[in-house]
Amino acid sequence: MSEPPVAQPPRSPPPPPARAGARLSPGGQAWAGLPTKVCGGCIRCCELNPVAEIGVRPFAGCPHRRAAPAAHPGCGIYPNRPDSCRSWSCLWLRNEEWPAELRPDHCGVVFDQNPDVLTINGKEVSCIQAWVAPGF
Repeated sequence: MSEPPVAQPPRSPPPPPARAGARLSPGGQAWAGLPTKVCGGCIRCCELNPVAEIGVRPFAGCPHRRAAPAAHPGCGIYPNRPDSCRSWSCLWLRNEEWPAELRPDHCGVVFDQNPDVLTINGKEVSCIQAWVAPGF
């Protein structure tokens, strides 16, 4: 006689699929707290933000950026990009609530996720830094 099958614990449902282009963990799940939006063809941060590791000054434009009509706009050294680029994301990318119209290449402004501190009338005030593209 064969023995009755042993009851198995219920399996948890698989995680929902991540959006195309989302940053994934080794297990294929979206990393918690990281953006699920993608830059697409936007390279506004590469045009406006400084990158100390490679000597790029604010508004100088990174020499590694590839703008349209390049076959693949974006960073030309993406797999080997500097740590400051690797760890940085604009507020549009990080905030799921912000509409497509606020993507930096659409509105001309890169909102920095890292708050800055200004001293106004002797009092330190936290503020959002905004890099505005010339002509906007």
